[in-house]
Amino acid sequence: MSLSGVVPSGAKLLGVRLINQTTNSISTNIIEYNSSTGQLILGTAGSLTTLHPAGSYHVIVEYVE
Repeated sequence: MSLSGVVPSGAKLLGVRLINQTTNSISTNIIEYNSSTGQLILGTAGSLTTLHPAGSYHVIVEYVE
């Protein structure tokens, strides 16, 4: 997953959310995505969670220019 081409150069990224198209579950607080392992690292209240997304997702990108 790459946000290049999605977020204009110089824009401030506010957040990224993934919404599973089958279950409608929402993944937020995304800190990092490792494309070689397919792992998402999520940060929540002082802890980190690893997620291996499977299926189809909607990607919601929030930013300001």
